[in-house]
Amino acid sequence: GYAATSVREIVEGARVTKPVLYYYFRNKAGLYIEIWKSVEQQFQATLTASLSEPGKTARERITALCLGVFDLFLQNQPAVRLMNAIFWGPPQGVPAIDLETFHRRIEQEMIGIAQRGIESGEFRAADPEDITLGVLGILQLAMDLQLIHPERVLTRERLLKLLDVLFT
Repeated sequence: GYAATSVREIVEGARVTKPVLYYYFRNKAGLYIEIWKSVEQQFQATLTASLSEPGKTARERITALCLGVFDLFLQNQPAVRLMNAIFWGPPQGVPAIDLETFHRRIEQEMIGIAQRGIESGEFRAADPEDITLGVLGILQLAMDLQLIHPERVLTRERLLKLLDVLFT
């Protein structure tokens, strides 16, 4: 965890010196915040890219967003493990980051896409929040299996199949 990891362990693992860490990040908290900022920036770029493609159906937009988030997760598993350990674990004196806004942004975007899909007749009449919760549940399962049960990894192809089941 964050509290139990020393600066010495971090610099040894990164194969740098303490002055290098202190020069670029000031301290362990600064490093943690930069890790978070990096993942958050990648997420914002993924979100923007998957939402800005004109001519896509609601289903295609939601699928693109899920695949983008899943790919981002796969590229950043160590950072995600750290964030999960801090978020779900005991208090560790970690600098506060706003995970709620992060989660709300993807949820609100998906609700909007689902609403437009319902209005256009692409999706049957339903509560757009219910559609969103179903999609996010599948996406979360795919990521959790990667972290917790590597023997049951859910591939991108399987993620697509599960989304297809939900949409049909």
